[in-house]
Amino acid sequence: MKRGDLASAQRRTERAFRLAAVMDEMFLQPGRLTWKDKPKAERKPSAGDLAPVEFERRYAQSGS
Repeated sequence: MKRGDLASAQRRTERAFRLAAVMDEMFLQPGRLTWKDKPKAERKPSAGDLAPVEFERRYAQSGS
């Protein structure tokens, strides 16, 4: 896309909007289960679920 190419920018913006609308329709349906609905026992722990010491220990061992 060239600088000042307003027609191209408008086409890209319209396409992005249509794609966003389709994604919303697919994933934001009433009654659709989300991550928060998954039982806690089935979830992998996230960094927010770990105490600071556990977080440091876990990531020090993994090498990340």
